[in-house]
Amino acid sequence: MTDKIIVPVSLRVLNKIAKHYLVTVISIVLFNVCSLFASIVLKDFNWLAASGGVTTIFGVLLTVSHSVPKNDEEVQYYVASIFPKSRDGIMSELPTARGVNLSIPEVSDDDEALMKNTAKKILKIESIGVTLTIIGTLLWAYSGFLTNFIYPVKCITSC
Repeated sequence: MTDKIIVPVSLRVLNKIAKHYLVTVISIVLFNVCSLFASIVLKDFNWLAASGGVTTIFGVLLTVSHSVPKNDEEVQYYVASIFPKSRDGIMSELPTARGVNLSIPEVSDDDEALMKNTAKKILKIESIGVTLTIIGTLLWAYSGFLTNFIYPVKCITSC
């Protein structure tokens, strides 16, 4: 009898973020634009800096979204690969250079096209994630300095 592994809610949310990555990116861009307007109106660019932190978080989530098991089948496969029934080692079913046949099974043209499209989509989402992470980190780190640059403090007393 095997116990069913329940996928945590956080991983299910991560799956939705990755599935609807365009909605996530558009939401982040709108959030940053609203933070920019708030920064201009309030003359305090710390609002924009804070939105950079949120952008960084979502960038990291998009980047790792394909590396984390997100549904029951992926979790079962992950656990089975770490703890193989044969106990010959981790992921013992993978071919090794110790006399195991290293031939790759034939893949149909349809499967190959599907694999290429899936790989392109994954790389696209992960590159968007890396880009958001970099932009978010730069906003987070440096936009707070814009307040003193754009709205300099005037000396009331002798400086």
